[in-house]
Amino acid sequence: MDSDNIIRASNDSFKIIENSNSFHNNQDLYTNVDYNNNIDIPKSIVIYHDQPPPSSITPFFNFKDFLNHLSEERNIKHGGGNNMEFGSTVLYGEVVSSTQTLLDK
Repeated sequence: MDSDNIIRASNDSFKIIENSNSFHNNQDLYTNVDYNNNIDIPKSIVIYHDQPPPSSITPFFNFKDFLNHLSEERNIKHGGGNNMEFGSTVLYGEVVSSTQTLLDK
């Protein structure tokens, strides 16, 4: 990762955004980009620590439903608890060239 929080790989580049508010405030950064100019435009990876992303930016996946179902299953099978890790980290992406690159980096 470089000093601009960008991970560069052979097929894609990914910009890590730790503060989800800065992503929502700067979404218009990519509106005037010339996508035909052969420049690698980083895809944003926005990290949400305390709450799921709004459904307006994840139209094909409902994080609130997922987290509710996950919590119900944990309560049924394991008696609840906050120390369960499976399902706690979720990656959502509509289109990337290489999901393996995303997972490896």
